[in-house]
Amino acid sequence: MAYELIYDAARMLSQVCDGAVHKDESGFSGADQWVKTLLSAEVTPKRAMAIGRALIKYRGQLLGFGVNYSALVTSVRELEATVKASDDGARPGAEARVDGRVLAIYSPYNEGLVATFRQLRSARWNSERKAWTFDLHDAGKAIEALLQRYPDAEVPADLPDPEETPFGRIDVVEDNPNNVAVLSGYNEELVAAIKDFRNRQWDGGRWLIAFASRGTVNKLEELAKRFKLEITINAREVIAGKLAANCR
Repeated sequence: MAYELIYDAARMLSQVCDGAVHKDESGFSGADQWVKTLLSAEVTPKRAMAIGRALIKYRGQLLGFGVNYSALVTSVRELEATVKASDDGARPGAEARVDGRVLAIYSPYNEGLVATFRQLRSARWNSERKAWTFDLHDAGKAIEALLQRYPDAEVPADLPDPEETPFGRIDVVEDNPNNVAVLSGYNEELVAAIKDFRNRQWDGGRWLIAFASRGTVNKLEELAKRFKLEITINAREVIAGKLAANCR
């Protein structure tokens, strides 16, 4: 009964507005198109759970289709308990995790999967994480590719909206108050813009930018606005202090 309710609801949404190019509250969002991959795979508790988790955020549409939403949520929670008990703490063979604006995929080596990943513009191999990373704009396609080869992979129930999620942040450097650090996913245009700063350097996973003048501060503000970088409270305090010092 739990499987039937979840799969029927998912099929209803999958038949609406295929492609999900615009936010029209119809069908699955572009980031959730991977659900269709699991619909065509063999039914298992873990796969049904993943589909159900993705469905929960579509409450309005499901109610419009006449789906018993409370029963759906109950079914998902029961499946979560079943899967947790059967896994007994075992690590998944493959999984996808979200960290801010970055999706990281961990999986055994698969030549076909790697070839598919390389077709996505933001795909980068992170040797420290030993994972493939992607910007949120490519997350849905990356998860779909993962599930085509590893249908039982652990995937996030909900992906942040890339249009509403900061691409990265500008933060303080604890051991160097004369610098701020830019931390973000990879973006070719962002890297080019950072290289336009005269006093910048790459520091193993982050860009450091030194305060040289009021112009540096203005350029940082422009950089944050253009690339949706969050300037942390601590960084704003440092920037304000540098501006005040320059005015003396």
